[in-house]
Amino acid sequence: MGARVDRRVVLFIAAAVLASCSRAGDSGQAAPAAPEPGSPASAVSEVPAPRFPEGGQAELVRGDTGARILRGEERLPAEPGTLLALGDRVRTGASDPAELRLGGLAAVLLLPDTEVELRAARLAPGAAHVEVFVSSGAALFDVRSLSAGESFLVAAPRILSGVRGTRFLVRAGEASVTAVREGRVAVLPSGPVLDRLAAAARTDGVARAALRTLVALAPVAEPGREIRVDDPALARAEAAYAALESALDGLAPLPLPPGFPEEPWFAASPPELPAPDPRARDSLARARESAAAAAPALAVPVAAGPETLRGFDRFRDFRSGRLSPPPAASGPATPSPHPAELGRTGISPDPLAGSLARVPDAGILLAADGKGVLYAFDPEGRVRWSLRTANRGDPRGYPVSFKGTAYYAGNAELVAVDGATGAVVARRGTEPGLDPGTRPSPFPDSLLLPTQAGIEVLDPRTLERRTSLPLAAGPGTLPVQRDSFALVVDRQGTLLLVDPVSGTVRASTPTGARGYSAVSPRILEEKACFADPTGLVVMVDLERMAVLWERRAGVPVLTDLELAREGVLAYGNGTLFGYRLDGEVLMAPVSGVSAPPLLARGSVYYGTEKGELVAAQADPWRIRGSVPLGDVPSARPLLVGDTLYVGTRGGKLVRIDVTQLPR
Repeated sequence: MGARVDRRVVLFIAAAVLASCSRAGDSGQAAPAAPEPGSPASAVSEVPAPRFPEGGQAELVRGDTGARILRGEERLPAEPGTLLALGDRVRTGASDPAELRLGGLAAVLLLPDTEVELRAARLAPGAAHVEVFVSSGAALFDVRSLSAGESFLVAAPRILSGVRGTRFLVRAGEASVTAVREGRVAVLPSGPVLDRLAAAARTDGVARAALRTLVALAPVAEPGREIRVDDPALARAEAAYAALESALDGLAPLPLPPGFPEEPWFAASPPELPAPDPRARDSLARARESAAAAAPALAVPVAAGPETLRGFDRFRDFRSGRLSPPPAASGPATPSPHPAELGRTGISPDPLAGSLARVPDAGILLAADGKGVLYAFDPEGRVRWSLRTANRGDPRGYPVSFKGTAYYAGNAELVAVDGATGAVVARRGTEPGLDPGTRPSPFPDSLLLPTQAGIEVLDPRTLERRTSLPLAAGPGTLPVQRDSFALVVDRQGTLLLVDPVSGTVRASTPTGARGYSAVSPRILEEKACFADPTGLVVMVDLERMAVLWERRAGVPVLTDLELAREGVLAYGNGTLFGYRLDGEVLMAPVSGVSAPPLLARGSVYYGTEKGELVAAQADPWRIRGSVPLGDVPSARPLLVGDTLYVGTRGGKLVRIDVTQLPR
């Protein structure tokens, strides 16, 4: 970054990396006016007036005699109803918690012996932005679902977290921890090098593109999991950030014009970068690749430990209750039914998750919600049966079917259910630490289930293990059937063709993929396509077992690709990417997408954060039209005949007649 490095400023973690504006800018208020000429000096207060949040109130709703509010050198009584200003610190005593309310955006419960600072707060619906720093102790957060332009950031020493609407815990200590009770939280280790990158990103689009990639690839903790960063973990991350910093030094900059918007980090819709010239375009691509190389050094989610689980129990202590849905101004309005809408059914009180599925032999369709409940419904949307499983909080999990039986795996168990009746056929516990979205793959007369060490071959009727297929590097994807073999990618990126009977590898080819995500390779004739957690999309010629091309989307791809003759669609972090079969870009990335898309019969169907279902022609790419749903789609749609089934965050199933959509 050359001369840019000379102007680096070490900023506070949350303000530097994720601030959408400076503290003064966040307040929305002007600085105190200068005294008029001739005014006596004693008439001007030396203490600046407190700056309060714009668009709403931050207040203490619960405290006790041991709690304190610190405003600079001033100590305020911790009485319910006390309004908090930017920069205020709230400290609890040794015995009792305190509770804060940030307008209609969030509630915060400070456990005993905890101190937090309200670093920034803009609470206007549709443009909310909050930064909270937990300097000691632990705090629980209940944050409503955010709209595309909003952000909510929580920092602690060594760690930085961005959320989109969830319940989670942040604990400061020798190892700072972010743990999730509901929803998803992205976490980055944060120290001086990341601060410098953030400072450079204020004026340079290349540095900003690199930082966006880091944010997009940030590990995500899901329900029941936590990310902890101690000094060694921070040192590893900072070394990777330093390598990125060095790589950026040699790239042509993309100066941002004066007044270019500050970055709302972890927001769903960051501002578009200026159109680059050819040299800067190459710099942007290389910056994203260099940033992606830092991803393996970031801390990974693990199962929540006993201390965290005890902390989760304190969610019952919230007195302000669950937060209401976002105001209509920041969420989708309820529209009149579109002519293409055939009807809707309330399926679940919780968001539908993963992908909708079908059990053809039983004539039913399946959906699962984020709390592990499996639902079956008929083609008219009528619920036929439901089953509560032991699985909890897997937004990427969904059922699969095989010979009239539905199989649903999660973080607690794998259950086999008769598709027609909902009767449990068999169930078994799942391996501890199973990654979200992991599910069995049907194979002739068996099921293949990934484990940490390889693949288990299960009896589809009893779910008992028949044999195990060890993989030296462990599985990197779910297995999928290819003729009489299992096609799987290992964690070192080698594509393997495995004989499920003998366990021998019949063919293999190395690729640039790394790590594990619960996605299945997609097969089209003699081509297979898959993605890894860093967002690398790989196309392989199966006949020659040779890599045809690799493309980096720049965001984690943790759901199955869509593959058809028109091309490949990849989805990650609210953005849709497309490539033709020859690797050329199919369309510009589409942001604000709320769930994985469906590619069927030359058309692409996807949901948006605005509460719409969009229909597009795949190649050449062209938006054909949209259907306002009044609810945000949250699962991959399913097309059966001419009826498209859409699952939503409100737990509804919406049926759409695709023949009534624009052509």
